[in-house]
Amino acid sequence: MHGQIKPLAGVNEHLSIGVAPGSIAVEWAGSVADVPPAVWLQCFPPPLEGRWWYLALERSGIEDQFEFSYAVMRRDNAIIAVAPVFRMDLAVDIMVPDAIAPLVRACNRVMPFLRFQRTWFVGSPCSEEGTIGLMPGVTLAEVLPALDSALEARAKDSRAHMIVWKDVPEGAASTLRAFAKRTRLFEVPSFPGTEIRAPGGSFDAYLKTLTSKRRYALKKKLAASRAELDLACEVVRRPDAATHAEIWRLFSKTYEKATTRFERLTPAFFQAIAEGEGVSFLLLRERTSKRLVAFMLCFYQRDRAINKFIGIDYDAGKQAFLYFRLWEEFVRWAISQGAVELQSGQTSYSAKLDLGHELVPLCNFSRHRFWLLHVIYAFVGRFITWSTLDEDLKTHVAAKSRKDDEAKSRKTDEAKSRTDDGAKSRKVK
Repeated sequence: MHGQIKPLAGVNEHLSIGVAPGSIAVEWAGSVADVPPAVWLQCFPPPLEGRWWYLALERSGIEDQFEFSYAVMRRDNAIIAVAPVFRMDLAVDIMVPDAIAPLVRACNRVMPFLRFQRTWFVGSPCSEEGTIGLMPGVTLAEVLPALDSALEARAKDSRAHMIVWKDVPEGAASTLRAFAKRTRLFEVPSFPGTEIRAPGGSFDAYLKTLTSKRRYALKKKLAASRAELDLACEVVRRPDAATHAEIWRLFSKTYEKATTRFERLTPAFFQAIAEGEGVSFLLLRERTSKRLVAFMLCFYQRDRAINKFIGIDYDAGKQAFLYFRLWEEFVRWAISQGAVELQSGQTSYSAKLDLGHELVPLCNFSRHRFWLLHVIYAFVGRFITWSTLDEDLKTHVAAKSRKDDEAKSRKTDEAKSRTDDGAKSRKVK
């Protein structure tokens, strides 16, 4: 991370003073505690990640990476919406396609100040989707103009260069697209989410939802793993200090192997998140030695189960297939909780697609405060696709394109065959 994020003074400052009746005023809260718990519950009802999630982030000791704030929107003095936002110094390198990356790196050498852009994000560093919490009856279109103006003022005061609406789901994207036409926002695809709907009532039922090829491959991996390691699974809500130390050791190993990194978590995060609603840790231990070899952090929120972070002991060897053992236990646990939707987050797409996940489109809407850089970034953004974001996605997109082409060719051949058969029939008559 480039430098240390320092919070702004006066975080509870009202940005709209003396507004007319019916207008929306925005004030900034610097802590989760500054927003009433009842408002959190109404604006972020399950299965959304709500107060418990943002409280854990506040207590994680990651203020050197992010500054968290909450835009509280009022109309006629009643709170109608809450938008979590955060500020960070974003490395431009991670946003550009590989084909353009050498040019960007060359520019960074000449103008190093361009490498990091101080950015205000709407959303959360680690959430599945960027969500603006709305009171019942309030629409996103109503609050966007006031929130965007408040963000622009906040960016100017903090000398931030960019504003990004992060990981916007399809349900909100259409509203933001209409708003973007009036406010100079440009759209780029983000890393998609992954989900499985209706996994079935048991692990065996889930296996039947997979194609025969994928089902065979998964069962083969699980059999090889069981032959390699005798593991016991334990589900823990609040791990003790010794277990937290084991969890952090495994997470650190896994983090170092990751190719895409946005946030850098701390041991304090895992301690804080353990206090959250519906949070569980799935722990895989060697049955004899009791050594922890893998864990998965999971949430269950009203019919939806999410697996968020994992840690794996890679010294166990490739034949251990620990990720797939974790996945089996996650599916069993989620179904036992009553989940009808499983979410597995972003990245590691190859394995997730093999496990039956569908990709969930997400997008970012961005604006640079300086018009020339805005034009350049918007131009570069036109070349960003799933294929440029991730190699697994590139492979998936290419395979899907081939499959679609083959299906189209078959339909064309079938139509031609029917036409030829019809012509022959008419000749016979």
